[in-house]
Amino acid sequence: MLIQSVTNSDGVCRKVHNTNNVSKLTRPQESMHLSLSCKRLLASALVTVALASPAAIAGPLDAQLDQYLELFDSKPVEANALLASLEPQLQQLIQPEDQSRLLVYLMMAAGTRQDVQAQKHYVELAEKFLQEHPNIDFQAEQDSQKYYFYKSQNLLNEANAVFNNVLRLAPNVESPRIRYVVFSFLGSEWQNRNNFPEALKAYITAYKTLENYHHPRTPARKLVLANSMIQLNISMENFNEAKSLLKSSIELGLRSDNLRSQVPDLYRLQAHIESEENNHAAAEQTLRRALQLSAQYPGLDTFLLENNLGDALLKQKKLKEASAAFERAYQIAQKQNFRDGIATAQFNRGYAMLLDGQVKDGIALMAEMVSMAEQDQVPEFEMISYYEELADGYKLAGMHAEEAETVRKQLNSSQRLFQSERDKQMSALQEAFSAEQKAREIETLKQQNALKTAEIETKQLQQRVVILFGLVLVLGSSLLYLLYRKVRSANSMLQQANDQLAYTSTHDPLTGLLNRRSLQDYMASRTAKDERRKTQTDHEAFILLDVDFFKHINDHFGHQAGDVVLVELGRRLKKLTRTDDMVLRWGGEEFLILLRRIEQDALEQLVQRVLNAIGNTPVVSGDHHIHVTVSAGFITMPFDGLSDEQLGWEKALQLADMALYLGKVHGRNRAYGFKRLLKPFNEIQPQLEQDLSQAIEQQQVEMTLVLGPNAIA
Repeated sequence: MLIQSVTNSDGVCRKVHNTNNVSKLTRPQESMHLSLSCKRLLASALVTVALASPAAIAGPLDAQLDQYLELFDSKPVEANALLASLEPQLQQLIQPEDQSRLLVYLMMAAGTRQDVQAQKHYVELAEKFLQEHPNIDFQAEQDSQKYYFYKSQNLLNEANAVFNNVLRLAPNVESPRIRYVVFSFLGSEWQNRNNFPEALKAYITAYKTLENYHHPRTPARKLVLANSMIQLNISMENFNEAKSLLKSSIELGLRSDNLRSQVPDLYRLQAHIESEENNHAAAEQTLRRALQLSAQYPGLDTFLLENNLGDALLKQKKLKEASAAFERAYQIAQKQNFRDGIATAQFNRGYAMLLDGQVKDGIALMAEMVSMAEQDQVPEFEMISYYEELADGYKLAGMHAEEAETVRKQLNSSQRLFQSERDKQMSALQEAFSAEQKAREIETLKQQNALKTAEIETKQLQQRVVILFGLVLVLGSSLLYLLYRKVRSANSMLQQANDQLAYTSTHDPLTGLLNRRSLQDYMASRTAKDERRKTQTDHEAFILLDVDFFKHINDHFGHQAGDVVLVELGRRLKKLTRTDDMVLRWGGEEFLILLRRIEQDALEQLVQRVLNAIGNTPVVSGDHHIHVTVSAGFITMPFDGLSDEQLGWEKALQLADMALYLGKVHGRNRAYGFKRLLKPFNEIQPQLEQDLSQAIEQQQVEMTLVLGPNAIA
């Protein structure tokens, strides 16, 4: 998968950090080169150049700030020197519009160079400024930049508050420039939150604003929006729409000398689509055109282009050329002291060497880069990807002991990430619930007002009917009948809409299975009485399943075939379970079964049937017969007499997840289940939750193994 700035993209070739997350927090909102990392772009921001003197720039402040934007991509040092030269004017400016815009740009530049103290200073100045000059336009633009500061400092409540404030103020912003900035910001953030319809609406509003805004930077701003909408369409896999936008944007960029420097980034997005469509030769040629054009602009960063070129070459088995491209990417990253880029390029080069027969040197380089990432304490989701690819490398090299150790590290990272993501999801669900409650209250008030209005109209109609009763009895009866049918029809439509909304919120759109929220709703709705009854007479059980080598299925047969596999597996699982059991798509290629009223022996038999039902019969997709197996972990609830306070459903599910990964480590196509505790739970709980393999080795817990078809014990 290529490096690119599409939301939720996080990889290149074998393993790549997403360089866009940093820049998205701090880049100028009108900057053209969306894929550049701002940490590297402005690393020399304080270098003194000729433009540092205020006298070197003529013209009003707006023109100077526009020039700052023009310089930002191709000449970052000069751009920041220009902005630094304007800062002394901040307290001397007469027009509040000038003060506000300069303050916002200073805030952005401080974020770009990660100067937290300067950011705090400018945020305080902004708050003081708004007290002296209350204005919707000023507040909306400043809040859109404060959001990035709060987000970078993990002040999520403050970040959400200013985001909601921008959302509230945006429709009333009058300045075309600020309206463009604010709606571009909203589009970007909605896209980050995977709310693609709202993101598209915001981008379209920003684009319409530019239609009637005659300004020298309007073409550049339109190109920025086109870039954002291209990335949005790539995120939604609307490749035809993305290619259409790319074609017109590239033509626009090539026609203008001022915009030509942005075309390499557009070529990079085009190459990403070509790679997604498995046209790696075309992706290679597109990236070479991008590099050739970039050579005309020495200020442009070509790290992503070289790294992605290496990926395209690697997928064509041009291993030596791929290594050379990764080496060039490494040299660029090393020159910029960009550690993420250094680790990425060297890791990829190591993988290319491994495939080219240089097993010892290649695997050593990959391992060295993973150690570097560990020392840099990169995020857990990146480390999981590092470990996964390194384990594959060890497997190819026949180093099975190292492979097992790396898989163990991956499991530990997954557990930490699971805990962190679960906490975030619970917080997000609580916020969503509060927002939904408020929306329902508003809707209820609207319905009450509508009802009162209808009642008033009905009374007026009744009075008229009484007066004209003798003359219009038939007509009045007809009108009442029609009104009754209209109300009944409206109620029926409302009920259908509510039913559809309820179904959508609890079901997976691809497979039609229940989703995570349905399980959370079910667990939250169980009464204490139900709980007591079940602990006395009934057992429930979790079976957590993960499709083996699903990434290989997608890569080899295509994403459409992967979707067919998921739908077919969901159908088979539903067929195996009872009507009051729950079958869920837990996420990605994971499924979860919640079984009611089942004992341990029956559970093991059902797990065996599940493995056989999936592994014995290939999934048919077009002309392909795809052999699919799964790994699974299972556990009963309550487990071994433990109460909910000792081992709730969330912890039980976490243990099932650990058992699943135990199956992955020991060869896949198998299921591990918890049978009973061999020592008191209070003594072994920490070990059990942190390292299941060691707990088994120390005979703290008894596990049961269920093998899939043709699996080797």
